[in-house]
Amino acid sequence: MITREMFNLVNDCYNEVMDDLNDTFEQPEPIMPHSSEIIRDYKSIAAEEWEELTVEEADKIFDKIYRMIDESRLLNAIAWS
Repeated sequence: MITREMFNLVNDCYNEVMDDLNDTFEQPEPIMPHSSEIIRDYKSIAAEEWEELTVEEADKIFDKIYRMIDESRLLNAIAWS
C-alpha cells in the first residue's frame, strides 16, 4: 500500500531531479546532471523510513511511485500543449 508519506518523499525526489536537469541545461558549459546521486540518496532515505519493508520492497515501491509521477506529469504536459 502506498501512503501519502511515501508519495511525498518520492515526489520531493522527482522535483529535485527535474530541478537538477533544468540547472544542467541552463549552464553555459555542459555539466553532468546529478540525478542518479539524488535518486540514490532518496532511495536510502526511503529504505530507512519505510522500515516495515525490506530494502528490495522499498526500492520497488519507490520506482513504481516515481514512474507514476513521471507518467502523470507527462500526460499533464501533453494535455496543456
